[in-house]
Amino acid sequence: MSACNRTRGECLAADVVVAASFFRRLRGLLGQPRSWSQAHSGLWIVPSRGVHMFGMQFAIDALFLSQGGIVVHMEENLRPWRVSHIVSSGGSVLELPAGCIARTGTKIGDQIEILSREEAQ
Repeated sequence: MSACNRTRGECLAADVVVAASFFRRLRGLLGQPRSWSQAHSGLWIVPSRGVHMFGMQFAIDALFLSQGGIVVHMEENLRPWRVSHIVSSGGSVLELPAGCIARTGTKIGDQIEILSREEAQ
């Protein structure tokens, strides 16, 4: 899957994994190598209103999305051993390598689409 910011015309991540089961959401990015943070990767946690960074080895950017894919909150450079805000209007969280929000100019109110590989082409 891929994640695109339709408002800005930017690709956020070309390789997005969906975490929709209880155990996959609980695990999140734990155990991922530091190289994950250098790649064009993402983790879409559905449903989610907040994330933790316990046990993580690298910082991330987190986009909190409404049910319709609108950015309702952002946390840039969320470092290991921290906890994000709990966002009551959030329906899911898209975790991205640190710096992605700044690189793409993503802002609150932007429309984010998560697409299968076939839809992205």
